[in-house]
Amino acid sequence: SDSIQYSSSINQKTGYSFGGTVRAGISKLIAIETGINFYQRNFNLNVDVPDSNIFVQNDISFINYDIPINVLFYIPLSENIYMNASLGASLTMKPTRVGVTTKAMGSNEFHHTGIVNNKFGIALNGNVGFEYRIKKIGIFYIGGSAQIPIDPIFNLQTLYKHEGYRSYLYGDVNGSYFAIDLKYFLPIINNKGKQFLEGPI
Repeated sequence: SDSIQYSSSINQKTGYSFGGTVRAGISKLIAIETGINFYQRNFNLNVDVPDSNIFVQNDISFINYDIPINVLFYIPLSENIYMNASLGASLTMKPTRVGVTTKAMGSNEFHHTGIVNNKFGIALNGNVGFEYRIKKIGIFYIGGSAQIPIDPIFNLQTLYKHEGYRSYLYGDVNGSYFAIDLKYFLPIINNKGKQFLEGPI
């Protein structure tokens, strides 16, 4: 059959993330921060077939995990308030492909599939924020962060099916994002009684 021209686009929407973070102090103003995080990224899909009434929309979600290693720098603003900034990289894991099917009028169907070429990847991290420290309660943190994957997080394949006709479009999805971060750190509590002294065994 004759070729049918159409366009497909993907736009990132608001997603969410949660996880655990630990810090290892190097000095009073420098620390290493790591942990493990779960991310759900949400995207909006649009397909348009020119010279027709066919325009469809759908949503697709993509899950990945990451283990960041960041160098964190503190800037004391008062006795309890600190500003901090960090830079580093994350090892990311993308467990599986995802896909959705969208039906339009008649026999028109659109299949979107997010294909993972590499289950593991690297991303660059940047964070800046403020924290309020209460000795016996913990640390409350609010800030912003950005992540830029070095490689695409997945390849989006769009299949258009209509009465035996099939047509494919392909494109890489970068997945860079900005986020608002809320964190809470448990206080450091010394046990009662004799403390462990570092030294040779």
